[in-house]
Amino acid sequence: MTLARVLGTLGATALVIAAGWWWLVFRQVIDNGYMSISGAVLCAGTSSAACDLAMALCGAKHPFGIESYSASLFWLALASLLASLAGSAYARLAD
Repeated sequence: MTLARVLGTLGATALVIAAGWWWLVFRQVIDNGYMSISGAVLCAGTSSAACDLAMALCGAKHPFGIESYSASLFWLALASLLASLAGSAYARLAD
């Protein structure tokens, strides 16, 4: 298994986990009307005062006790996927 494939697999897995984590937190925020879905989608990749306020105001009991979201895993997943794409493109050019 090549490094590019490993990075791609790890990146895809991390992206799915990040999306699940985001959904666990922001589903309640959206359902309670603290933020629209379009506003909540922006919180998947950024940390802003609006996102933090919506999470703080929510007050709902989230599954597994998860009450906050961090975009770090989302960006790490994207970086891994981009590194995978760059590695596979480089490997094709080198051949």
